[in-house]
Amino acid sequence: MWWSTDHKIKKAQDDMSQRSINRIGTYGERNPNTRRKLGSILDAFEYVGDERQDLVLLTRLLNRMVLSPGLASAVCSLGVGYEQLVGTLPPDQVPAFNGIVKSVGRIAVHHPDSIVDLRTRLAVVAGGGDLGDAVVDSLVRTAGLGRVACAAENNRFRTYKCDVPKEVGVDQCGLNTNFACERGISTGGDNCEIADGSNRCRLSTVGKRNKARLEGRRQVWESTAGARAAYNNR
Repeated sequence: MWWSTDHKIKKAQDDMSQRSINRIGTYGERNPNTRRKLGSILDAFEYVGDERQDLVLLTRLLNRMVLSPGLASAVCSLGVGYEQLVGTLPPDQVPAFNGIVKSVGRIAVHHPDSIVDLRTRLAVVAGGGDLGDAVVDSLVRTAGLGRVACAAENNRFRTYKCDVPKEVGVDQCGLNTNFACERGISTGGDNCEIADGSNRCRLSTVGKRNKARLEGRRQVWESTAGARAAYNNR
């Protein structure tokens, strides 16, 4: 009797599944522009395999995606390259990397005002001495902040413009919003060095030749010209 009941339940489930397959197939035939996306959903579940927790999480994500479409793009951005990167790291380096990954997420959630600064720091690492566009844009943007906005982002307002803050525990030289070298700043560090026989920061050979640094300095000079004139004529 129990076998008979279980058999009926399974048959009803199979019939429902087949009806769903038929409905999906008909929809795909009538809407070829969305057919590929439906196939990508199958790809995702097949890729996860039979890991129960992952399947449950993927199902929740799929259902949430319908309510918040932007989430799908965000998750794709989050995951692209992660598996390959972890695969190339020595096993003993993976835990430290994953710890930093989680720390970045916590900063983004709990301290969104720090995202610009963190992005700048990462751009310095990625761009090396080339001083990427993200670093230039961040310094120019910071320089243009008013006194109140400058203080709100924990920066220094000096004379007529905003400047990046000194970093606790940082002894190296980096670039301020004048695109000049100053001790206690890590941003753009490859562009600066400590002069021999002194404690003063100066431009390194990289910094002197860096066209992006010169362009950033020009942008700051132009954007703060009015404030500079008002301060000098006070």
